[in-house]
Amino acid sequence: MAQKRITVNLTEHQHADLIVKLKYDGMAQTKFMRAYITAYLEDSKFIRDFIDDYKEKNKVQNKRKRKKQKRILEKKVENKNKFGLDTYEIEDIFDIIQKEHPEL
Repeated sequence: MAQKRITVNLTEHQHADLIVKLKYDGMAQTKFMRAYITAYLEDSKFIRDFIDDYKEKNKVQNKRKRKKQKRILEKKVENKNKFGLDTYEIEDIFDIIQKEHPEL
């Protein structure tokens, strides 16, 4: 699988502060970014709350759209809990089906 690179522009001060905090937590920049992105993609409640708060404070999207997205996410979590499947298990199911029925 091909990997992609993400670049972030920071001020020298922000970069220095980031390096210090990451060293304190014993994390490399790459591990930090991967962990954060994974949590975001998996709809971690902590990250979701942060994003929702950021969008509200910085007027990203209107209130109606944010509320609609929140309902969709809640439904997604409800279905995930109802069926007890996470993203990786769902992908595994599709892989199994593809192996058993390659004509599909």
